[in-house]
Amino acid sequence: MPHIADGDLHALLDGALSLYPPDQARTIEAHLASCEACRARLAAERRLRREAEALLSAGAPDLPLATLEELQARARATTPEGIAEAAARADAEDAAHREAPPGDGARRPTAKPRRAPGRLAWAASIAVALTGGWVARSMIAGRGPAG
Repeated sequence: MPHIADGDLHALLDGALSLYPPDQARTIEAHLASCEACRARLAAERRLRREAEALLSAGAPDLPLATLEELQARARATTPEGIAEAAARADAEDAAHREAPPGDGARRPTAKPRRAPGRLAWAASIAVALTGGWVARSMIAGRGPAG
């Protein structure tokens, strides 16, 4: 007999081998008694089930949950108004940085300060929206995406 199929091993572990035709169940049990490889697979499956049961019985870890206000602030940050506010804050911080004298006499960098991430996110969202609209329009017109 070839090695025991995974489904038959799981049926044995589940106690469902009794639902098999008696001849087939006896054949599986006889093979298991004589095949070291299948016994090793069965033992590995039993270990896996014990480990899974231990993990599931441990429950979920206690994670700090965000407050409603924090969730609302995160959601607002993804709206056009929220992105505009973030860009305005970043612009104000950039302006304050440019106007503030260096505190330790260090030279100011002559390179242009990095752009605010909010502005880049806003520009990227506009680009994605325009590209998506163009592709959808092309597909609706039956031409498929141009390329």
